[in-house]
Amino acid sequence: VHRIRIFASYTSSLLLHICIILAHEQLTARLDSWNAAYNAQEKKINEERSWINKFRLKQPQAVKQREAQLEKLIKSPDYVQKPPFLGKPFRFRFPAAPRLSPEVAEVKGLSHGYGNGANPLFEDVDLFIEKGDRIAVIGPNGAGKSTLLRILMGKEIPDQGSAQIVGSNVYPAYFEQNQADVLDLDKTVLDTVQAASNGQSYNELRALLGQFLFKGDAVEKKVENLSGGEKARLSLCCMMLKESNLLILDEPTNHLDIPAKEMLEEALQHFEGSVVVISHDRYFISKVATTIVAIEDKKLVKYGGDYKFYMEKSAAVKSKVEARYFEGGARIGNAPVIDLTEQLKPKKNFGGAKTANLVTRPDKGVKNAKRNQAK
Repeated sequence: VHRIRIFASYTSSLLLHICIILAHEQLTARLDSWNAAYNAQEKKINEERSWINKFRLKQPQAVKQREAQLEKLIKSPDYVQKPPFLGKPFRFRFPAAPRLSPEVAEVKGLSHGYGNGANPLFEDVDLFIEKGDRIAVIGPNGAGKSTLLRILMGKEIPDQGSAQIVGSNVYPAYFEQNQADVLDLDKTVLDTVQAASNGQSYNELRALLGQFLFKGDAVEKKVENLSGGEKARLSLCCMMLKESNLLILDEPTNHLDIPAKEMLEEALQHFEGSVVVISHDRYFISKVATTIVAIEDKKLVKYGGDYKFYMEKSAAVKSKVEARYFEGGARIGNAPVIDLTEQLKPKKNFGGAKTANLVTRPDKGVKNAKRNQAK
């Protein structure tokens, strides 16, 4: 009986492996066919546009007709959409962190507030940051999260007590919400990241800029012509190129799209130093933080676990967060499995092989829902 069970288990595993291989081969074949059809279509469209540009002055009436036909095709159901890029996503790693001492930073007897002490944010609070800590500071708006980091970085003087870096060989990198104010307005986007680079190649810098939504000619824009959100993204991009072993991040995910957030999440997961981060994105916190420090009743309450652990220990927070879930939705830590083969359905062809219809990012809605559930 034992041998039969072993054989059945082995057979089941083998069949599952074969099914996975066949499904992958089928998906690859369909995507190859789709890509061939798209390339054939774009070749014909480019030829048509070349003809239009060539005879725009000589045959204006014919050009007008062919432009109308081309526009009709592009808007019709027969138009083959660009196939999704399903290769390996771009992965970025922070520069190797210098060796860090066991003690990193300390908050001791800190009391601070505004209005001559009439509105205190903290009252006699303590916190110790050690090597390898990944701390998320959370709390309601106005609780003093950003103020705490500013005091820690020496940018604000506390009323009482202290908050400072105490370890040796600590190289902090600080990203604050107005970090964009220190950028050189006369430089281009590409010049800015090249000046901040730490040996990365041109292609690596362009790939990183692409993740932060600076693509094509956008890298040649001058900083003075960027919007506030673009400047913030550029500042974060530059900070990620610097060598450090302590990251102090105040709302780093503001102005980032989901792929850029995921790239930052993975980079932080592989970062070898210590991290202190403020973010309202609870899913982001659940991916990068292993310790939660909550500002509660003017005190710093440390929870020795990730965000899921914090919710389990804080009944009030758990009930508030779970009230935002929709019925049947996934909880933090449970990512849905997406079968791309189900998304591939035949679509009309334009001058090529049979194609499939798949939106550019089939998992975008799921990922947005997953993040919204975590908030």
